Amino acid sequence: MYIDNMGFNEKVKLARNRNTPVDVLRELAKSESASVRMDLAENLNTPEDILQDYAKSKSAVLRCRVARNPKAPRKILIKIFETEKSCKKPHNMVIRTLYANPNLPLFLKRVIETLYSDTV
Repeated sequence: MYIDNMGFNEKVKLARNRNTPVDVLRELAKSESASVRMDLAENLNTPEDILQDYAKSKSAVLRCRVARNPKAPRKILIKIFETEKSCKKPHNMVIRTLYANPNLPLFLKRVIETLYSDTV
C-alpha cells in the first residue's frame, strides 16, 4: 500500500477504521495532516507508542483526542495530565476529556477534582 499516493479522504478513512493493519496505522502517523493524526489518536488499534508521542503534542486538540480514546493506557493518560499541568493555562477540554476516560486512575480523578473543580 502506498500511503503517499493516497488522497486525503482515503487516509482519513484508514485512520478511522479499526480494521486498518498496524503497519498502515504507523505509516499514517507520519502524515502531515492534523486531521489524519487526530483520527489516529481515537482509533482503538493505534499502537501505544504513537499515542505516547501524541500525548506530548503541543496541540491540545490532539492530546484531547488521545484522552478520548477508551483504550488509551493509564500511563498515557497520566502523561497527558502532566503535560496539561505543566502548561501556564491547562486546556479545559483536555481536562474534562481526561476526567471522563474510564481508564484514568481514581487518584488522578481526585487530583483533577481538587485542582480543576471549576472545569469538571
